[in-house]
Amino acid sequence: MSNPLVRVALVITDLEPGGAEKNFVELAAGVDRSRFEPSVYCLAGPPLRRRLLDRLESSGIPVTFFGARHWRQLPAVVARLYRRLRRDRPALMQTFLFHANMVGRWAARLAGVSPVVCGLRVAQRDARWRLWLERRTGRSVARWACVSQAVAAHAVRDGGLPEARLVVIPNGVRLPSGDQPRIRPEYVGMKPGRRFALYAGRMTPQKSVETLIEAAARWMPSVPDVDLVLAGDGPQRQRLMDLAQRLGVAGGVHFVGFREDVETLLASAALVVHAAAWEGMANSILEAMAAGRAVVAADAEGMRELLEPVDSRQLVPVKDPATMAHRTAEFLSAPALAGAVGAANRQRVAEFFSIEAMVSAYQRLWGELLAG
Repeated sequence: MSNPLVRVALVITDLEPGGAEKNFVELAAGVDRSRFEPSVYCLAGPPLRRRLLDRLESSGIPVTFFGARHWRQLPAVVARLYRRLRRDRPALMQTFLFHANMVGRWAARLAGVSPVVCGLRVAQRDARWRLWLERRTGRSVARWACVSQAVAAHAVRDGGLPEARLVVIPNGVRLPSGDQPRIRPEYVGMKPGRRFALYAGRMTPQKSVETLIEAAARWMPSVPDVDLVLAGDGPQRQRLMDLAQRLGVAGGVHFVGFREDVETLLASAALVVHAAAWEGMANSILEAMAAGRAVVAADAEGMRELLEPVDSRQLVPVKDPATMAHRTAEFLSAPALAGAVGAANRQRVAEFFSIEAMVSAYQRLWGELLAG
C-alpha cells in the first residue's frame, strides 16, 4: 500500500516575475508528485504578467490569491490564510520572502501547521528591522532556508538568528537548450555592428545601477564599439536617464524597460554587468552564467560563491565605478577571455546550481523535518 501524499503549503508575497518568484515557481512545479502535494498561497492578487502563474497552472498546482495591496491588510490575510489552512490541512509550510514569512508563520501557528520553513532571500541592508522581527517571531520556525552562505552569515551576525536552525539552499536555473537566437543591434536602439554589455534587473537603490553608468562613462572611450543596455524598470529609471545625460553617455546607454526576452538578450551580450550594493544570490547572474556569459559584478552577498571559483576577476568592490570600468574594459577588449570564462561559468551552473539540485535540497529538508 502506497504512502499518502504529503500536503505542502507554499506561501509567497506575489507572483510578479523576479528571482525569488521564479525559484518559488520552479520549486512548486518540480517537487516529486509521488511524495508531495503542493498548493500555492499568494498574499497579493493575480499578477499583471502571467508567465509564472501560467507555469503553475500548467503544472496542475492550485493557487489561492488573497488580494493584499498594503501592509494594513495583512491581519485580514492572516485570518483568511488560517481558514484555508484549517480546510486544506497541510503537513508542512514553506514560505518565500519577508511578508510571506510573517503572515505564513502566524497563520500556521493558529491553524496548528508544523513544521514551518521560512526563506531568507537577501541580506537586507536598508531594513534591518526585518531580521529583528524574524528573530522575535521565529519561535515556531523549524528552519530558515538561506539562499547563500553569505545570507546565512548575515542572518547570524546582524540578525541574531540561531545558526543551528539555518540551512543554505542556493537558487537554481535551467541551462538554455540549443542555440539561442541573437538580436540585431537595432532591436535595442543601437547602431548596426555594435556590441553591448547588459544589465538585467530592477532600477532601485539596492541595485546601484548608477555605478554601472558611471563606470560606462569611464570604459566607453577605450572600447568605443560597445554600448550599455539596461533591461528592467523601477522608481530610479528617470534619475538614471538624467545621470547618463549629465555624464555625456546617453547615446550609448539604452534603457529598454522590462523584457520577456531576457534569454535572447543574454545570448547576444558581450558581457553581463551587475553592481548591486547588497544581494542574496542574484538570479540574473545565475542566468547569465547559464547562458555562457562572462560577468563583472560587485562583490555583494552570494556573488563570491558563484563567480570566484571560476575567475575572481569577475568580482569588483561594491560601489567602485573605477574598478568596475577597468574590469569591464578588460573583458570587452579580450573576447577570447570572455568566451572562456563564460564557458566555465556555464559548466559551474550545470554542476552546482540546477533546478533539480534546488528542488532536491528542499525535499530533503522537508523529509528530515517531517521524520523528526
